[in-house]
Amino acid sequence: MAVSFEIELLDVLAGNRSVVDLPRLYLKNTMEADEFLFAYGFDLNLEEDRKKILYYYRRALVFLLEKWNIEESTLPEILLTPEKHTYLGQILLWSSGTLEADLDLKLIQSPLVLKKWSCVLLRVMHAFIHAENDLFHLYSQEIQNQILTPIQNAVVMEASRGQSFLRRKSGELCVGVTHFEVKPHKTSVSSVTKLLSKAETHMININDKVGVRFVTQTVREALQVLQFLVSEHLVSV
Repeated sequence: MAVSFEIELLDVLAGNRSVVDLPRLYLKNTMEADEFLFAYGFDLNLEEDRKKILYYYRRALVFLLEKWNIEESTLPEILLTPEKHTYLGQILLWSSGTLEADLDLKLIQSPLVLKKWSCVLLRVMHAFIHAENDLFHLYSQEIQNQILTPIQNAVVMEASRGQSFLRRKSGELCVGVTHFEVKPHKTSVSSVTKLLSKAETHMININDKVGVRFVTQTVREALQVLQFLVSEHLVSV
């Protein structure tokens, strides 16, 4: 029996291609779009999910216009007003090159332009959804507290010497540090910018979510800091 399959989709499922690099989706009607959204995690029958889709649509639109400085006139007018879409899965169909028979083509410049910008918006929406539903985003405070609090507690300021030191659990002061800081948590926008610059849009690839910086006067002291962190079991190699 013959097997019919879009070769580009097969390349994503069985090959090494990222879905966000597909030139289009392959949805033919609203039923397929509904099923696509449901598999992705959104049920259009639920008011809460419809609000979420609009929220991410607006975030993606603002990102393109304000962060990438894309002129509004560059985008098809119909994409600038998601609230007017009677069907929220419409952007999926436009990304597939599927147009309604009664669509006013004057509003979209051309079907190819609409398809291209719909794909762009979907990719940015996907990146925001990925960034804001990642476990670290949901539990960032708990994760940072668990990892960073023991390290922060080990750094103490010795007023009499006017310098910070690392203090062992025994109370002994050892390595002197001239500067210590905790890296700020990445915002959704910075995470999305980084995600979009990668070949594959996966949040797990953004590894620098929790970090600290120690500054010492000598290389020897820098090595002693590393030795301290491992020997005191504050980090795991």
